[in-house]
Amino acid sequence: MKKRQIIIYALFVVLVVSLVGNSILSILAIIFNNDVLDYNFNLNEPPSLLIKGITFLKFIGVLLFCLGIFYLLKILNLFTRERYFSNRQVVLFRRSGNYFVISGILGFLCQIVPLLLILNKQLNYAYSIYLNFDSKALYIILVIIGLICITFARVIKEGSDLKIENDLTI
Repeated sequence: MKKRQIIIYALFVVLVVSLVGNSILSILAIIFNNDVLDYNFNLNEPPSLLIKGITFLKFIGVLLFCLGIFYLLKILNLFTRERYFSNRQVVLFRRSGNYFVISGILGFLCQIVPLLLILNKQLNYAYSIYLNFDSKALYIILVIIGLICITFARVIKEGSDLKIENDLTI
């Protein structure tokens, strides 16, 4: 179990570094109006305040997603110490679920708004590469996972209450 836990923590570090690195590249491209990935796109027009705001919200969504994963890792740590029905797990599952739901909603909105702007020809398509238009379904799945975590927090709370009641029964 310890080897799996180390592998999971290592994968979490890789995930955080890659997500934050990707976000930094996007921020550099959009905020400073520079084609940092050298796609040879025409970025002559400066990005609008709306695009800069979407980039910032997407970065916040990435950070919230990482926080949600972090809380899931804390739950894993509690499970490895055989603490199954504790109030701490309820709180951690609820926090993780809330972060996933908020991150999923932010990410989905940050995908849809620029797409609508491109369709209305109010946004240069070159910026879409840096806003990653490929993961709308993943954001919906992220919201679903968040809602499952919130529901699981209620199940653990009920199990914790039943355990306490059972321990008090003679």
